[in-house]
Amino acid sequence: MQEGHGDWDDSLLNNLSDVGTVQSVLDNGDIRVKYSGSRIYTLNHNAVTKVTCFSTGDIVQVIDDIAAVHSFQENHGGWVDDMALSLGQVGRVVKVFPTGDVRVVVNSRTWTYNPRCLSHAPLKEIAEDESGDLEEEGGDLSLNLKLLSVLDNPAIVVAAAASGDVGTLREFLARHPSQVNTKAGGKAAIHCACAQGNVEVLKCLLEFSPDIEITDEDGDRPMHLSAYSDEDEVAQLLIAANVDVNSKNNKGATPLIIAAVKGHHSVLRILANNPNTNLHDQDTDGDTALHCAVLAQKNESVNMLLEAGADPTLLNFRLFTPIHEAARIGFLSAVDNFIRRYPSHVGIRKEDGYTPLHLAALNDHLDVVASFIEHELCDINCCTNENQTPLHLAVHQSHSDVVERLIGYGANLNIQDLSGDTPLHIALVTTSAGILASNTPQLVKVQDELKNGHENVAVGVITACFLVQEGADVYIQNIKGHTPLQLSPPNIITIVMKYVDRIKRLLLF
Repeated sequence: MQEGHGDWDDSLLNNLSDVGTVQSVLDNGDIRVKYSGSRIYTLNHNAVTKVTCFSTGDIVQVIDDIAAVHSFQENHGGWVDDMALSLGQVGRVVKVFPTGDVRVVVNSRTWTYNPRCLSHAPLKEIAEDESGDLEEEGGDLSLNLKLLSVLDNPAIVVAAAASGDVGTLREFLARHPSQVNTKAGGKAAIHCACAQGNVEVLKCLLEFSPDIEITDEDGDRPMHLSAYSDEDEVAQLLIAANVDVNSKNNKGATPLIIAAVKGHHSVLRILANNPNTNLHDQDTDGDTALHCAVLAQKNESVNMLLEAGADPTLLNFRLFTPIHEAARIGFLSAVDNFIRRYPSHVGIRKEDGYTPLHLAALNDHLDVVASFIEHELCDINCCTNENQTPLHLAVHQSHSDVVERLIGYGANLNIQDLSGDTPLHIALVTTSAGILASNTPQLVKVQDELKNGHENVAVGVITACFLVQEGADVYIQNIKGHTPLQLSPPNIITIVMKYVDRIKRLLLF
């Protein structure tokens, strides 16, 4: 996120989640922020969040998301279990610290909060507070405790699980076993235990028969969250309790998909080798776990799934197989993995006729292109349904490095697409300015020769001259009867013809 926006500085690690002061907003939208001390950073505006400012006497409301509060409180006063009593409650600001942290009285108890945990209270709540419903610090604490005892408040079960307090958790559930599935901030205690990989908390909860399929606001179940934590014993405990290993969250992701995407191999191994796991379940994009591992560029996940028997030929809703996706995004290690295991998939075609080589050429992934064309089963001149070769696509996109590599490996220069156009036709209508890739010595040589008397020669023209030099036919007509040169303006024709004449003269000697 910081690339091109002030870039990354390791010292930023010390200020993550800290509150700073905006010094200025740059023309490109970047924010200059000063944290405690004198250091000022330039940050991508997407990396910062505006914090509401509070003043002494303000009436505020604590957010009711226990997981968020637990996270925000780190290095901002910390978290204690009793804070669960304040979630969603209204209080009054009694002090604002220079760091931005806020001391608030809630139900006659005083807490220090990260301001991200607070919002200005709704008018109704403010009116109630001003009528005397909220006690000031030092008020009748005993009355509040009678009304809301820590060990009688259902939110404490989630707070105790989130903080790993097995003693409090067990004491509460012994008194209130029916509250084992109570939620706070959209999550139940078992969600917290599994997300944090806390084996002891989970064991305690399982003694009280929790709902092991309970969902949070994202549709994640405990098994999904165990995949996030990558704690194998948590996963095994859930499986032993007969959890549904193929459950889907709101995005259609299974625990297997999450483990594959995260590269969490402990849980992935357990799930992939579980006979009840469906290796081919698809999410809302039609992606299987194997697709997702490729898209997340997790090659070890790809390995494990293939070893477990994942089918590499299944299509997602974009009609891509995993190897097509790997070629499209330039994931070389996965491409090599697929080629090694399934050599015949080198030329596997999509519905539109695109092979992995086409996709790699189209997207300028030179190393992937090289890996394909060096394989004995690869057809460098394979055609799409539009009769386009990889060279057609690379020329059209001005991917000069791929063009040079394909020609170097013997790509046919004169194949015509359904419009009758050869790569030379395409090069001569691709006249926008551009920069040659640095690893194109032959094209650079052509460019240097063309620059003699010509400024800013377009990449398409350089490519056209190179194609002619390598044997492209300048007289082939497309279906409209046009040769490549007939598609070009006079000045381009002059440049190319001079180069053609030079090539002819050289061939005479």
